[in-house]
Amino acid sequence: MKASKLVAAVAAAAVVMPAMGGVIATFDWQEVSTGTSWWLGYDYSEVDNGVTMQAGGRAASILDAGNGRAMKAAYAQDVDPGTFTMNGGQQFSVMSIDVASNEGTFPGSVFLEGRIGGATGSVVWTLDPTDAVGKQTYNTGMSGLIDTIVWWGPGDSGGTIWGNEVDNLTVDVIPEPATIGFAGLAGLALLVGRRLRIC
Repeated sequence: MKASKLVAAVAAAAVVMPAMGGVIATFDWQEVSTGTSWWLGYDYSEVDNGVTMQAGGRAASILDAGNGRAMKAAYAQDVDPGTFTMNGGQQFSVMSIDVASNEGTFPGSVFLEGRIGGATGSVVWTLDPTDAVGKQTYNTGMSGLIDTIVWWGPGDSGGTIWGNEVDNLTVDVIPEPATIGFAGLAGLALLVGRRLRIC
């Protein structure tokens, strides 16, 4: 095969080739700098393995006694959910997440949704954590690509319900098409170089 044809073939493959695997990242909220002042911990972001996790909405962050985590209060404004996104809306799958649920007098109020299309997009999966048993690890029932985790908590309890927490979120982030294309071009350069040496 001529070098020019080889270039064209590999370049085409680089454009259409799907991702074979994503980037694994885990977020443990250990970089929170607000101490015990959880009300200062909104809009927290954390970076792991080149992936940026952004917390939004009513998802506060706290670090005390060396334990970082996201938490959800139960005041009037906390009727709105908290959210977690990756790299500004990039698609990902959830491999594992630690959740503590305390519904108090609001049964059925604590659950997480994986959505595609933002916080108001289509629901891909729903995780209903076991209530009042402390923090548990969940690693099943969350299949499918999403771009937002939506975290619902108790309604307005006047701040009397605590203990709703999220921690140790591990995700598999799908590379963007441009990233895949660059990977393909790197392979192309190697193949062309090798072919030219053979010729």
